[in-house]
Amino acid sequence: MNEHMLTNYGIIRSFHDQGKSVIDTLLPLVEYGVAEIIKDEKAHYDKSSLKNLIFTHTGVKIHDITLTNLLKKLEKKGVLRLFSKNQYFQILAEKKLDVQKYLSSIQSSERKLNKFIGAYRQFSGDAQDVETIKKFIYDFIRYNSINNCTLGEDQLGLIKFEPLFEFIKYIYYQEDELVKIFEDINFGYRLCSLVEKEEQIEKIKLKDFVIFLDSNFILRLLDLQEECFSDETKELFELLSKSGAKLKI
Repeated sequence: MNEHMLTNYGIIRSFHDQGKSVIDTLLPLVEYGVAEIIKDEKAHYDKSSLKNLIFTHTGVKIHDITLTNLLKKLEKKGVLRLFSKNQYFQILAEKKLDVQKYLSSIQSSERKLNKFIGAYRQFSGDAQDVETIKKFIYDFIRYNSINNCTLGEDQLGLIKFEPLFEFIKYIYYQEDELVKIFEDINFGYRLCSLVEKEEQIEKIKLKDFVIFLDSNFILRLLDLQEECFSDETKELFELLSKSGAKLKI
């Protein structure tokens, strides 16, 4: 497990709380990734390498279509230029990258995570190293998400994760800050899961389906409505186009 994964889940939640869409919560991670990859000082860079770098550094998987849309946002800002069917990009204005937002957030999120882990160790007596406990927390969140169960309802999970479950029950009535830290990580995980599922959606074939696009969808596709809707609409349109469905107006 990537050592920064839980920290970045907390960061993604904080960006979402600022009113950003699910896609836009990932933009700071992409800007950070771009800032890191251009340290190689090449004439151009490939999107695939950027995707791998972001995952290596943050533990967050960003699907190709989402990454392309986020790079297009940076292209609009004049940061870079995409070419070769959006598979490569060239840096135009490095100074326009807003990396400090991410770096400040990761320091704050890391402090919160360490506070949560410290309190858990003190409560449970768990003497395992920090990375092992991080994986335990991640496995707990993932287990509850996959099995779609509520804390306390699943006996198998209750036995496997009993120390953490008991700690969360304890802080629920004692420490609002610690509860918020856990909720942020859990929510950030679920946001990332939504983005990762796009890869599964893209594989679905809808060749026998006819999908009618309404006027609002068309207006958003043409950037004629609020900008906050445009990127998600274009991403959905691209996914539907690749699925083989017949699209009609």
